Amino acid sequence: MTYYLINIENSDFIKIKDKLILGRKSSCDIVLKDDLVSGRHCRFHVTERFLMLEDLDASNPVQVNNQEMDSKSRIRINVKDKLKIGSTEFYLSDKEPSDEVTYKSMVLEKVKIHETFDSDLDYEQHQSHWHEEVSKKKNEIVKIQKKLNKVTSSKDKMQNLKNQVAELETNIEKLQSRIGETKNYSQEELVEKISLFSEKIKYYTEKRDQLFAIQTLASEKEELKAKKKSLMEKLGELSEEDLDKQHHELSKIYNTEVDALSKLNEKLKKS
Repeated sequence: MTYYLINIENSDFIKIKDKLILGRKSSCDIVLKDDLVSGRHCRFHVTERFLMLEDLDASNPVQVNNQEMDSKSRIRINVKDKLKIGSTEFYLSDKEPSDEVTYKSMVLEKVKIHETFDSDLDYEQHQSHWHEEVSKKKNEIVKIQKKLNKVTSSKDKMQNLKNQVAELETNIEKLQSRIGETKNYSQEELVEKISLFSEKIKYYTEKRDQLFAIQTLASEKEELKAKKKSLMEKLGELSEEDLDKQHHELSKIYNTEVDALSKLNEKLKKS
């Protein structure tokens, strides 16, 4: 199915038969030279039954019937929907546009025109004048929008700075309150006392480390004494005379058995 995106202002139209990308970049299918249009602004998808419109993360998303699309969203659009892409307004049709159809479809423009002219004939006679006025007005709006964005950015920056200042003032008040709870020293006195106590801290830290070392050595000494005591107790349980006697008897038995084994081996060889 084929659709037509018709410019409300000048009746120019864009034919949509399949996928179509609109944007400011030259690589797009349709290039729109508009400061309010992103490099890749939106994409149209034609299906068998309807038409889909996809936002391509534009900074100024397409408006469909005055409702701005969500970023990167994809929605279905219908014939007679009004689309605003950048600063240009279009309406969607499934019929190839003609002067008559286009004119009848420009409802919003006709409402404005009839506020000034009494008939369609007056409108047609002054149509070129209105096109020029609309173009001028759009250029003015673009310039004002740029200035407004700049001012808005400055206002946001100023508000952010004000918030930071307010936060700093609150923190200063809290610190001043805490300082007030302690003895009031001058800056010179604070420096002097910090230096004094730093020296004391260093001195007592060294003393503490010495005590820790002494404590460690004493602990090691006690462990060695305990091991010595255990060994002495084991030695006390043994008798040197008994050990010598046992050693003599076992050696005698060992030698006897070795001799017996030797004799058996000799008999084994002779047999």
